[in-house]
Amino acid sequence: MRDKTLLLRMILALAAYMISSALLYDTMARFKFFHLAPGQSIKIFIIINVVSLFLIAIARKKFLVVLDIICMFFIGTHIIVHSKIVKGSFEINSDIYFPPSISALIVLSVIILLLLAGWLNRFEKGLNKMFSNGAQKEDIVLIRSNNIKIFLMFCIILLPVAYALAVLSFIAPLVKFSKYLSILMAVVGIMTIVGCVIFLYRGWIRNKDKV
Repeated sequence: MRDKTLLLRMILALAAYMISSALLYDTMARFKFFHLAPGQSIKIFIIINVVSLFLIAIARKKFLVVLDIICMFFIGTHIIVHSKIVKGSFEINSDIYFPPSISALIVLSVIILLLLAGWLNRFEKGLNKMFSNGAQKEDIVLIRSNNIKIFLMFCIILLPVAYALAVLSFIAPLVKFSKYLSILMAVVGIMTIVGCVIFLYRGWIRNKDKV
C-alpha cells in the first residue's frame, strides 16, 4: 500500500509540474516583452526546466516543497499577463493567451494537484511516526486503507464543486440576477469547506481510535 501512495503522489506531482510547465512555455512564446525568437524561447525554456528538475532532484525528501515553489512560479508568469498593470506597462495583448476563465481552471487544477500530493505526503509521514511509536503493523495497514478511501471520496466530492464554482464565477457577471447567484455560490463554497473539514475530522478521529 505504501508503494501505491508513493506512486500516486509522484503522479500528482508530475501532472502538476507538466501543466504548469506548459503554461510557462505558452507565456514565454507569446510574451513579446522578452523579444525572443521562437528558437531562443525553446532554449531558455529547456534551461529553466533542467535547472528546476535539478533543484527537485537534490531536494530529495523535501522535493514537494521545491516543486510547489517552482509550479507557483511557472503559473505565476502566466497569471501576470492578465494583470491590468502589466498589460498597461508593456502593452500586452492578453487576447492571444488563454481566456481568464480557462487560465483560472488550469491554475486551479495545478493547485489541487499540489494540495493532494502534499496531503498524501503528510499522511504517509504520520503513519511512519505512528509505526515508530509502537503501533501495530495491522492497524497501520487498516488506517492507510481507510484513509485512501477517504482521500478518493474527498476528491470525488471536492473537485466537481471547485470547478463548478470556478466556472460560475465567470458566468455570474453575465447573468441578470448575478447578485443572487453570487450569494448562492458563496453559500455553496462555505458549505463545501465546512463539510470537508467535518468529513476529514471525523475520518481522522475514527482512525485514531483504532490505534
